[in-house]
Parts: sequence; structure tokens; C-alpha cells
Amino acid sequence: MFFMSLQRTIKERIKMEGIDLPSGNPSRVFLYPAPPDTGIVFETPVEQIVACLDNTSAMTFPCKTLVLHGKKSRIAVPEHILAPLYAFGADNVYVKIEKTPSLTSRLFHYLGSARNTYFMPHFGKELCEALESNLQEQGKNRRKLRLEEEIRTDKLVITSNETSDLRIYAQTDYKLAAGVHVRQKKEIIVSPESIKEISTARNYCGTFSWAPKWLTKTIACFAFLSHGFGNGNDETNVFYPSRTRERWYAQEQMQAEIACHTVLDRLGELALFQGELCGISLYCYGAGHKYAIETLKKHQNKFKVVEN
Repeated sequence: MFFMSLQRTIKERIKMEGIDLPSGNPSRVFLYPAPPDTGIVFETPVEQIVACLDNTSAMTFPCKTLVLHGKKSRIAVPEHILAPLYAFGADNVYVKIEKTPSLTSRLFHYLGSARNTYFMPHFGKELCEALESNLQEQGKNRRKLRLEEEIRTDKLVITSNETSDLRIYAQTDYKLAAGVHVRQKKEIIVSPESIKEISTARNYCGTFSWAPKWLTKTIACFAFLSHGFGNGNDETNVFYPSRTRERWYAQEQMQAEIACHTVLDRLGELALFQGELCGISLYCYGAGHKYAIETLKKHQNKFKVVEN
């Protein structure tokens, strides 16, 4: 049996500043309280975009990520905001983003790539700490969902469990060089504490298995000029793969760091259901954003609202 709880929003405005990874745009993000039944709504200078599965797809260039589609603009990497908001139980929030266009973003715009796209910075613990003690109930029941039929594919398995928890298990396997692999796994019960603990897990910089790290970083600098030259594209916010297991483990900021970031990615996607997922376990075996979103869209009718 699932007990009903009340919807929540934030008490006071939250302001954060950061730099988006692909184009080096200095960005400011504001979170505002929203009325009941609003959901998570991203605001650009020209429109509002509701965070839901129907508005979502996956982008492959200039980086592999989720994209929320509006009529005139797009929000990329929304999972960096959605995952913490879900974990802390924030149902209704306006998210406004302001950016200062960089050299790279102007180049992307000129070439027709990432046009009118707003990339969300990765704020890590900063957002988690801003949400602590800054939430208030709104007097209307939260929308709760359960899974009626198991979902099973090669890379994703979603099942029911006997608790009211949302559990996420991620298993990753990266080839570093000929015959060298790094295999990791991470499992959590989603909660404010568990997500805050892994919130600083960095994005993974995909590259050819034969490429040394210095070459990967050089390519990144030339591909994303504004960010690569002097704007923070380094190991503080990007995990650059090494060619040996020893070097891989030496640069990790937490155990199984890339598996931890995979957990955050999957939670950001599940948050698009616009409700609390109850008694559900998700197992990820190498699925990326595109695969996960396509699977969730195909099977979203198997998630049913729990009646009060």
C-alpha cells in the first residue's frame, strides 16, 4: 500500500551560477516556487518548456545528452536539475536560465548546430544544499505511479519491488585499450542523502580507446574553443578516461564514479514521469540517454497512477 503525500515546492528563490560544458557559456540559473500541479517548467527568454517525456529526446552533438523541446528553443542536460529535484521531492518549480553567448556557442549557432539551445550546468552538491530546508508542502496530493508490467530489454530492466522505494542499479563497462576494461556498478535507494552523496560525479568524456588523455583534452579544446581555452574544461568537471585501470582509479573522486553519474542520468530521465515512482527498481546495463528515453517512451503506458 502506498500512502499519499502532499506536493511540494521551494520556499525561497534559488540562484546558481556555472559554465555549461559544451560551449563554455557563463550561465545563471534561477529556481522559483510554482503552484500545485505545475510540474518542473524550464523558462527561456521566449517560452516555457514542461519537463515531461513527450517533450524529450536525445542529442548526439555537440554532446550526448537529453534535450527538452519547446517550439522555439531547447533545454539540454536537464537531468542535472531534474535528478536532485526529484530526490528532494520538489514537484513544482520554475527553472529560469540566462546565458552569455560564448565564441563556441556563436559558432554552433552559425553552423546550425545547437541553435537556440540552453545547456544546464552541473551544480552537484550546490543544488542539493540549496534545496535542504527550503521546501514547503502545498495542500494537494502528490501524483504517485507504480509499474503494472515488467519492462525488460538488453540494456534496461524495470521491475516492481516490495517496498515503496525507487531503486536504481547501474553497471558500466568501458574499454580503455586492447583487452583492458573497467567495469563498475552502483546501486542506491533514491533519497536526498544518497543523491547528495553522488551529486559531484563527473560527466564522462568519451573517446577512442587508443587515444591518450592528452590527445583527448586537446581535441576537446579545439572542438569547444570557448570552454577549452581558459573556461574550466578540466578534471574538476569532466572525467577523462585513461589507458590503464590504475590511472583510471587514481583519478576517481569517488568509488565507481562513472557508474554513479549513470545513476544520476537515469534518475533525471525517470523524473520526466511527473510524479513519484513507488516500489520500482531500475537496472541499467550500459544504456545511454537515447536508449533509455526511447525505452521509457515505448513503455510509459505500463506506469499507472496510484488512486487515493
